[in-house]
Amino acid sequence: MVTDEEYYRRYLKGDDSAIEALIIKYNNELVRFLEGMVGNYHDAEDLFQDIFARVALKKSVFRGRSQFKTWLYAIARHEAIDFMRKKKLLAQELLLDENEWNLIHADECLEPEKAYALGELHDEILQTIKGFNSKMYQVMYLKLFGGFEPEEIADIMGLTRDQVYVIIHEAREKLKREL
Repeated sequence: MVTDEEYYRRYLKGDDSAIEALIIKYNNELVRFLEGMVGNYHDAEDLFQDIFARVALKKSVFRGRSQFKTWLYAIARHEAIDFMRKKKLLAQELLLDENEWNLIHADECLEPEKAYALGELHDEILQTIKGFNSKMYQVMYLKLFGGFEPEEIADIMGLTRDQVYVIIHEAREKLKREL
Protein backbone atom coordinates (compact mmCIF):
# COMPACT_ATOMS: atom_id res chain seq x y z
CA MET A 1 0.00 0.00 0.00
CA VAL A 2 1.35 3.39 -1.01
CA THR A 3 1.47 6.01 1.76
CA ASP A 4 0.39 9.61 1.34
CA GLU A 5 3.98 10.67 1.82
CA GLU A 6 5.06 8.41 -1.02
CA TYR A 7 2.32 9.76 -3.29
CA TYR A 8 3.55 13.28 -2.61
CA ARG A 9 7.18 12.34 -3.28
CA ARG A 10 6.09 10.75 -6.56
CA TYR A 11 4.24 13.93 -7.49
CA LEU A 12 7.29 16.05 -6.78
CA LYS A 13 9.24 13.79 -9.13
CA GLY A 14 6.71 14.41 -11.92
CA ASP A 15 3.95 11.82 -11.45
CA ASP A 16 0.74 13.90 -11.78
CA SER A 17 -1.45 10.89 -11.09
CA ALA A 18 -0.03 10.82 -7.54
CA ILE A 19 -1.46 14.24 -6.66
CA GLU A 20 -4.77 13.20 -8.23
CA ALA A 21 -4.85 10.21 -5.90
CA LEU A 22 -4.34 12.51 -2.89
CA ILE A 23 -7.04 14.89 -4.10
CA ILE A 24 -9.51 12.03 -4.47
CA LYS A 25 -8.55 10.59 -1.09
CA TYR A 26 -8.91 13.83 0.86
CA ASN A 27 -11.72 15.56 -1.04
CA ASN A 28 -14.70 14.59 1.14
CA GLU A 29 -13.09 14.62 4.56
CA LEU A 30 -11.11 17.83 4.08
CA VAL A 31 -14.08 19.69 2.58
CA ARG A 32 -16.19 18.63 5.61
CA PHE A 33 -13.44 19.85 7.96
CA LEU A 34 -13.26 23.19 6.13
CA GLU A 35 -17.04 23.52 6.05
CA GLY A 36 -17.08 23.16 9.81
CA MET A 37 -14.61 26.00 10.08
CA VAL A 38 -16.03 28.43 7.51
CA GLY A 39 -19.71 27.48 7.81
CA ASN A 40 -20.38 27.20 4.09
CA TYR A 41 -20.00 24.19 1.79
CA HIS A 42 -19.21 26.22 -1.34
CA ASP A 43 -16.52 28.25 0.43
CA ALA A 44 -15.10 24.98 1.79
CA GLU A 45 -14.91 23.53 -1.74
CA ASP A 46 -13.17 26.66 -2.99
CA LEU A 47 -10.69 26.51 -0.12
CA PHE A 48 -10.04 22.83 -0.83
CA GLN A 49 -9.16 23.68 -4.41
CA ASP A 50 -6.95 26.56 -3.27
CA ILE A 51 -5.16 24.30 -0.80
CA PHE A 52 -4.38 21.66 -3.38
CA ALA A 53 -3.39 24.32 -5.88
CA ARG A 54 -0.95 25.63 -3.29
CA VAL A 55 0.33 22.15 -2.49
CA ALA A 56 0.57 21.14 -6.15
CA LEU A 57 1.62 24.29 -7.97
CA LYS A 58 3.92 25.77 -5.39
CA LYS A 59 5.18 22.31 -4.56
CA SER A 60 5.12 23.12 -0.87
CA VAL A 61 7.81 21.47 1.12
CA PHE A 62 6.70 18.48 3.13
CA ARG A 63 9.60 17.82 5.46
CA GLY A 64 8.30 14.57 6.91
CA ARG A 65 8.30 15.77 10.53
CA SER A 66 4.67 14.65 10.75
CA GLN A 67 2.35 12.57 8.66
CA PHE A 68 1.29 14.02 5.31
CA LYS A 69 -2.32 14.14 6.54
CA THR A 70 -1.31 16.23 9.58
CA TRP A 71 0.67 18.62 7.36
CA LEU A 72 -2.23 18.93 4.90
CA TYR A 73 -4.75 19.63 7.65
CA ALA A 74 -2.44 22.26 9.16
CA ILE A 75 -2.33 24.01 5.77
CA ALA A 76 -6.13 23.71 5.50
CA ARG A 77 -6.64 25.13 8.97
CA HIS A 78 -4.41 28.12 8.25
CA GLU A 79 -6.15 28.77 4.93
CA ALA A 80 -9.56 28.63 6.63
CA ILE A 81 -8.43 31.01 9.36
CA ASP A 82 -7.06 33.43 6.75
CA PHE A 83 -10.31 33.17 4.79
CA MET A 84 -12.42 33.92 7.88
CA ARG A 85 -10.11 36.78 8.91
CA LYS A 86 -10.40 38.36 5.44
CA LYS A 87 -14.17 37.83 5.41
CA LYS A 88 -14.53 39.43 8.84
CA LEU A 89 -12.28 42.37 7.94
CA LEU A 90 -14.20 42.93 4.73
CA ALA A 91 -17.50 42.75 6.61
CA GLN A 92 -16.22 45.29 9.12
CA GLU A 93 -15.02 47.54 6.30
CA LEU A 94 -18.39 47.32 4.58
CA LEU A 95 -20.27 48.03 7.79
CA LEU A 96 -18.10 51.09 8.45
CA ASP A 97 -18.31 52.51 4.94
CA GLU A 98 -21.53 54.51 4.84
CA ASN A 99 -21.67 54.61 1.02
CA GLU A 100 -21.43 50.85 0.63
CA TRP A 101 -23.71 50.36 3.64
CA ASN A 102 -26.42 52.14 1.70
CA LEU A 103 -25.75 50.02 -1.40
CA ILE A 104 -25.86 46.60 0.23
CA HIS A 105 -28.72 45.57 -2.02
CA ALA A 106 -27.00 46.93 -5.14
CA ASP A 107 -23.81 44.85 -5.22
CA GLU A 108 -23.44 45.28 -8.96
CA CYS A 109 -22.24 48.84 -8.25
CA LEU A 110 -19.22 47.62 -6.30
CA GLU A 111 -15.86 46.24 -7.29
CA PRO A 112 -16.02 42.45 -7.83
CA GLU A 113 -14.37 41.34 -4.58
CA LYS A 114 -16.69 43.49 -2.48
CA ALA A 115 -19.71 42.50 -4.56
CA TYR A 116 -18.94 38.83 -3.86
CA ALA A 117 -18.51 39.55 -0.17
CA LEU A 118 -21.81 41.41 -0.10
CA GLY A 119 -23.53 38.48 -1.74
CA GLU A 120 -22.13 36.20 0.95
CA LEU A 121 -23.05 38.63 3.73
CA HIS A 122 -26.58 39.34 2.49
CA ASP A 123 -28.17 36.23 3.99
CA GLU A 124 -25.99 36.37 7.08
CA ILE A 125 -26.99 39.97 7.77
CA LEU A 126 -30.66 39.25 7.14
CA GLN A 127 -30.56 36.30 9.55
CA THR A 128 -28.80 38.44 12.16
CA ILE A 129 -31.23 41.37 11.99
CA LYS A 130 -34.18 38.97 12.26
CA GLY A 131 -32.97 38.44 15.83
CA PHE A 132 -33.20 42.16 16.63
CA ASN A 133 -36.21 43.69 18.35
CA SER A 134 -39.07 44.50 16.00
CA LYS A 135 -38.38 48.22 15.64
CA MET A 136 -34.66 47.75 15.03
CA TYR A 137 -35.37 44.98 12.51
CA GLN A 138 -37.81 47.16 10.59
CA VAL A 139 -35.46 50.14 10.49
CA MET A 140 -32.52 48.04 9.37
CA TYR A 141 -34.53 46.14 6.80
CA LEU A 142 -35.77 49.39 5.28
CA LYS A 143 -32.25 50.85 5.36
CA LEU A 144 -30.33 47.85 4.07
CA PHE A 145 -32.69 46.05 1.78
CA GLY A 146 -35.23 48.74 0.95
CA GLY A 147 -32.66 51.41 0.21
CA PHE A 148 -34.54 54.05 2.17
CA GLU A 149 -32.84 57.09 3.64
CA PRO A 150 -33.23 57.75 7.39
CA GLU A 151 -35.68 60.58 6.75
CA GLU A 152 -37.89 58.27 4.70
CA ILE A 153 -37.67 55.55 7.35
CA ALA A 154 -38.73 58.09 9.96
CA ASP A 155 -41.82 58.92 7.89
CA ILE A 156 -42.68 55.27 7.31
CA MET A 157 -42.28 54.31 10.97
CA GLY A 158 -43.62 57.44 12.62
CA LEU A 159 -40.29 58.20 14.29
CA THR A 160 -38.11 61.26 14.33
CA ARG A 161 -35.05 61.35 12.11
CA ASP A 162 -32.83 61.40 15.21
CA GLN A 163 -34.52 58.27 16.59
CA VAL A 164 -33.84 56.49 13.30
CA TYR A 165 -30.17 57.53 13.39
CA VAL A 166 -29.84 56.21 16.95
CA ILE A 167 -31.45 52.89 16.00
CA ILE A 168 -29.20 52.56 12.93
CA HIS A 169 -26.11 53.32 15.01
CA GLU A 170 -27.07 50.77 17.69
CA ALA A 171 -27.91 48.16 15.05
CA ARG A 172 -24.61 48.69 13.23
CA GLU A 173 -22.70 48.21 16.48
CA LYS A 174 -24.70 45.08 17.19
CA LEU A 175 -24.05 43.76 13.68
CA LYS A 176 -20.33 44.37 14.04
CA ARG A 177 -20.30 42.34 17.23
CA GLU A 178 -22.37 39.49 15.84
CA LEU A 179 -20.91 39.08 12.36
